[in-house]
Amino acid sequence: ALSTPKPNLMVYGDHNSTTDLIWGKEAGGGYEVILAATSKRLISFFLEEQTEAFRRSLLLSHSQYTPTHMLLRFWPDQLNVAVKQGPEEILRVNNALSLFFKQWTTWAPHAFSKKPKVLRAVKSVMENECVSFLTKNEIFHNVKSASARMNEVEDPLKWWSPGDSKSLPPPLISKSLSRSIQKWGLVNPHSVANLLDLHPTEVARQITLMDHRLFAAIPATELLNGNFLKAETSPCLHKLSERFNQVTRWIGTEVCSTPDIKTRRKVIGHFIIIGVKLLTLRNFNALMSVFVGLTQFQVSRMKQTWAGVQPALLDKWRKLESLCSPLNNFSELRLSHESASNPSVKSPTLFVKDLTFIGDGLPTHYNGDPRLFSLDKITQIGKLIGKIEAAQRDRYNLQPQPFIQEFLRTIHYEDAHEIEKLSKRNEPSIAT
Repeated sequence: ALSTPKPNLMVYGDHNSTTDLIWGKEAGGGYEVILAATSKRLISFFLEEQTEAFRRSLLLSHSQYTPTHMLLRFWPDQLNVAVKQGPEEILRVNNALSLFFKQWTTWAPHAFSKKPKVLRAVKSVMENECVSFLTKNEIFHNVKSASARMNEVEDPLKWWSPGDSKSLPPPLISKSLSRSIQKWGLVNPHSVANLLDLHPTEVARQITLMDHRLFAAIPATELLNGNFLKAETSPCLHKLSERFNQVTRWIGTEVCSTPDIKTRRKVIGHFIIIGVKLLTLRNFNALMSVFVGLTQFQVSRMKQTWAGVQPALLDKWRKLESLCSPLNNFSELRLSHESASNPSVKSPTLFVKDLTFIGDGLPTHYNGDPRLFSLDKITQIGKLIGKIEAAQRDRYNLQPQPFIQEFLRTIHYEDAHEIEKLSKRNEPSIAT
């Protein structure tokens, strides 16, 4: 089990279980902890002085225990209660409400982009007469900022962080290719250049910018309640998965369709270097697509081709192959995955497995009571989604190169059957 964020137990005078909050010993007979709570009691944690990590886990996993409209409806109800208790309580609830929206719009901006029902519910909260002018103003600007952020995700030329222009790595494009780009623009880039004309580091950079934009568009709701299992309930995750499959097939097509064995060896070497650079850029999604692309049978069977790849590149490949190996539940890859700084592109291969494990392995309800939700499961899922959200939030300090992105967007790839035919035609099996 993951080490999960815990509620601040100092805010409670006693540890006696009630109808809406269940206390007990943590696993292994440790300290008294909160084991379960009703949905309303879980929402009320946002009124309390809780740690940021615990609040994040509750917010990002809230659809596990309550729909969004109920999460929002809680606040007008609480303000109506506060009126009866006096100005100090009204101020306390206003402060909690302001913090709630500041954190929610930061951690889950997807919730406010093109979501008319949610925005109407937010407006209803703001119209409550007990919401102060300052709180209304803060909510308005935070929601507006969240929507603007998600609009930028949709524009491939805006989804990057310029930072200090002096720190931007210079584009790695040859002079001859630059002249061709100036002459032909973005019209059919594959008629202007082939893969080996593109610097592998720049290819890795542009793949990463493209992947991170797709990755950043995935909302938490697609990762909850098993939604990730179906394309119709996880369209953004499905787009990233589709791109993964396209790149994998493109790698197979590029290698197997190259008739000259020396050039074919260069193509394999090019992809190995791209894989190394993707690891440096912390793009674990594309790294796995390179691994799958070069280990697929149609490519790996070309023994004569592999035998002539430069030894230094083969050494790099063996290290990548070991890192990406599925042995022991991708243990080596997980170490890099978990320790990587942000921004990064997390691998759905890993986080979908983890979400499935938590979803299937832990009970949703405490002792089968449908009113009581297991806090352990909620916080484990929330922590995992929190790591994904943190990787989505930061942007890469890399400059988009429209020509290379268009080249990568329009890659040609065949299906597995056709790739196998190309492989056997260009390197027939040797009879033994």
